[in-house]
Amino acid sequence: MNVLVTGGAGYIGSVVAEGLIRDGHKVTLYDNLSKGHRESVPPGTEFVPAEYLTRRH
Repeated sequence: MNVLVTGGAGYIGSVVAEGLIRDGHKVTLYDNLSKGHRESVPPGTEFVPAEYLTRRH
């Protein structure tokens, strides 16, 4: 299964990603690195450094 993990460069996101990879999933991590660290991204994942912006009304 393909899985997208937001906040993937943080502690919780990276641990979740490792478990998903061990279970055979294809993992993509999405993080703006404002609090996470690029070094925390597990090998075997695709990393998307991006910001999620919302529109306020």
